[in-house]
Amino acid sequence: MVVCEGFVGNVILKVAEGMASFVTQAVQSAFAVHPPRDEVKAALTDAFSKLDYAEYGGAPLLGVTAPVLIGHGRSSPHAIMNMIRAAQSALQHDVNRHIMERLRGVTGGAGS
Repeated sequence: MVVCEGFVGNVILKVAEGMASFVTQAVQSAFAVHPPRDEVKAALTDAFSKLDYAEYGGAPLLGVTAPVLIGHGRSSPHAIMNMIRAAQSALQHDVNRHIMERLRGVTGGAGS
């Protein structure tokens, strides 16, 4: 997890997305020339699914009192559904309260 202000966070996010897209395209191009065995293909599919933003839906926005997730401008219905699930989970687990408690412990009470 990386915590930073909005502009820097957006730059980091765009670089990470670009790298993931580049690697995905490079692997797909290589597979077109050299088709992988089923086990390798399954392992890589599993690994690449962990890099797919749609699986996470969005990133949490900190500094607000309720769970807020930021989605990608080109989010698919699948990504939006996962963002709704992540927001619901954040509400059920009272994530914002836990974050504030941890921050108070680290800062000695600041952020109250």
